[in-house]
Amino acid sequence: MAKRDVDTCIDQMASQVHSPKGAQADRDAVFARLKGRLEGAEARSAVRPHHTSSFSLIRKYGMAASFILGVFFVLSAATYLWVERDQLPWSEPAAAPVEAAAQYQELHYNQEPLSYIVAQLSDIYQTPVRLCSPELTDHQVTASFSTDEPLTDILSALSVVVHCQWRQSPDGYELFLTYGQ
Repeated sequence: MAKRDVDTCIDQMASQVHSPKGAQADRDAVFARLKGRLEGAEARSAVRPHHTSSFSLIRKYGMAASFILGVFFVLSAATYLWVERDQLPWSEPAAAPVEAAAQYQELHYNQEPLSYIVAQLSDIYQTPVRLCSPELTDHQVTASFSTDEPLTDILSALSVVVHCQWRQSPDGYELFLTYGQ
């Protein structure tokens, strides 16, 4: 019902309840009841502030936020390409050296003589490794190594397995037995 219709209806009801001269109409029980209802209707129909739901806020500001994020993404991508262009010449990337890929190996030994293992390590690491004690020559070893490990780590592991020691000499490495053990 529109506000004008409500006001018209109230005026009609009030005119029916009032005495002809309007005297003492407030004391009349029917008028007092009508007036109470009217005051309640005014309170119910009062203008209240409009509360927006969080969904409508998300809908309202979500498009703006996604637009800002899109602009940020485009600007950051453009900046990255601009910096890369200034730092690196525009040319074909260099091919990875074939030698570097061929250098990495897994070394697996199953009951191999220590002399064979030492000879292979000398070839792979391009540094001499010698056996200083003749007893070590035919010692059988089962082990696995990787060529990306340092030679000193491999020699330390071998010395634990064979119960010997190693040292660095001026021209390479030496494995030797200590007889006081």
